[in-house]
Amino acid sequence: MIFVVMVLVLLAFVVFWQFDLHKTLYVKLRARDASDAAALAAARWQGQTLNLIGELNAIQAVLLTEQLGTAAIDTAEADALNDLRSRLSFVGPVMGLVEANQVAHHNRIYNNPFYTRQLLEHVTRIHEEYERQFVPPWDSGPGAPGAWTEYAAMLEAVARQGLAVMPENPSWFIDYMDFHHPLLNPAFYDAVASRNWCWFFLHRHALLASYTNWRSWPSLPALMQREPLNAEVFSLRLNRVRTAANWPVLSPLAPNPRTGEWTAQTGAVGGGPVEPEVVWLEVAWHGYEPSDWYRWTEFIPAGFPFRSPVRSVYDVLGADAAVRVGAFADRITPGLGRGEVLRTAAAKPFGRLPGDQPIHSLGMVLPGFHDVRLIPMDASTAPEQGQMPGWPDHIYEHLPLYMRHGPGALPAGCYYCRQLNRWEDPEFRQRGRAWLEQYHHTCHHATGPGSGPGGGTRRGH
Repeated sequence: MIFVVMVLVLLAFVVFWQFDLHKTLYVKLRARDASDAAALAAARWQGQTLNLIGELNAIQAVLLTEQLGTAAIDTAEADALNDLRSRLSFVGPVMGLVEANQVAHHNRIYNNPFYTRQLLEHVTRIHEEYERQFVPPWDSGPGAPGAWTEYAAMLEAVARQGLAVMPENPSWFIDYMDFHHPLLNPAFYDAVASRNWCWFFLHRHALLASYTNWRSWPSLPALMQREPLNAEVFSLRLNRVRTAANWPVLSPLAPNPRTGEWTAQTGAVGGGPVEPEVVWLEVAWHGYEPSDWYRWTEFIPAGFPFRSPVRSVYDVLGADAAVRVGAFADRITPGLGRGEVLRTAAAKPFGRLPGDQPIHSLGMVLPGFHDVRLIPMDASTAPEQGQMPGWPDHIYEHLPLYMRHGPGALPAGCYYCRQLNRWEDPEFRQRGRAWLEQYHHTCHHATGPGSGPGGGTRRGH
C-alpha cells in the first residue's frame, strides 16, 4: 500500500507537470502572436502618422507658393499647420499604443497591473514636471487646458483602459546623458544574477577587485532634457526647423538640383505648383532628425546574421516600434504558483520616395511609407540587452536613493535591487575573482552574431 501511494503521488506530480508544461507553451504561443501583432500595429500608426505629417508639409509649401506674388506673406495658415503636425507627432504614436493593446487583448493577453501603474506614474510626472520645465509643443489656443495637460490626458485614458503591452524603446524627455555607467546597464545586473564572471572580465575587468562598498560607485551622470517634439512612446524621431534652407540637401545658398526634386514632389503631393523660393521663408517645417535617421546597417551590431543584404532604399534607421508583453500562466503543481512569460517584438514602417530614393533623402517629411515589417529586436532601437519589468522605476527612483543611502534604501521585490544586494556581498565578489583566476582563458569576445560572449544575446535574433 505504501508503494502504491508513492507511485500515485509521483504520477500525480507527473500529470501536474505535464499540464503546466502545456499551459506554459500555450501561453508562450499567445504571447508571441500578441507581441508580433502589437509591434506591427504600433509601427503601422507610425507610418500613417508620418504620411499625414508629410502631406501637411506639402500643403504648406503649396499655400506659401500661392502667397509669393502678394505684398506680404501671411504665416497664420503655416502656423496652424505647424501646430497640427506637432499634435499629430504626439497623437499618432499614442494611438499606436492604443491599437497595440487592442490587438494584444484580441490575442487573449490580459491587462498587466504593473504596466498600468507604471504609465499612470508617468502621467503624474508629466503634471508635476513637464508643465514647469518644457515649452508646450503646440499652441492649444485660448481657454484650452494646455498641451501638456492634453498629452497627459491621452496617456491617462490609455492607462485607465488597462495595459497588456508596454513600449520597449521609449524616449523619455528627461533621461540620462550617458548610459555607460555600470548601474545604468541591464547587462551588469544580468551578469550578477547569472554569475556571468566573463562579463566582468570582458567589460568591467577591474570592478570585481576595486569595488569595496556602495560608496565606490562613480556619481550617476546628469539628466538631460530632450526637446519635446515627439511622443515618448513609439517616437517618430522628427525635428523642426524655422526654414527649409536649414536642411543641407535643400540649401539654396548654391545651385542645388535637389531643390527641384523637392518642389516637384511637394507639388505632386500638395496638389499645386511649388516654387524654390519657399525654402527661404521663415516658417516651421517638420523633418527627420539626422541623429536618428541614418543608415540602418551602421546601427545594427557587427556580425549580425543577415539572410540577405538590406536594400539601399530601405537602409534607414529612423522610427520603429518595440513592445513588451507579459502573460501569466497559472500552474497547478504544488509550490510553483503563477509564472510570467515575457515576450518582446519589434516592427518598423518602410517607405521610399519616387525614383527609389530613401524616404529621408530630402530632409523634410514627405508621404511615402507604404508597408510595415517585423524586425529582429537586436536590429531595433530597444536597449541592447533588453529590460526586465521595473527598469524605469529602478533607474529613475531606486538608484538615486541607493546612491544617497546605500542598499538599505532599496525596496523589496525589485529584480535589479536584489542583484545590487547580492553584489554587496564580499564573498560573492571573491568567488568571481577566484573563478576568473582559474578560468579567465575561457572568456572571449563574440566573433559571430550577437553581442554577448560566445555570440549570444538575451533576446536572440
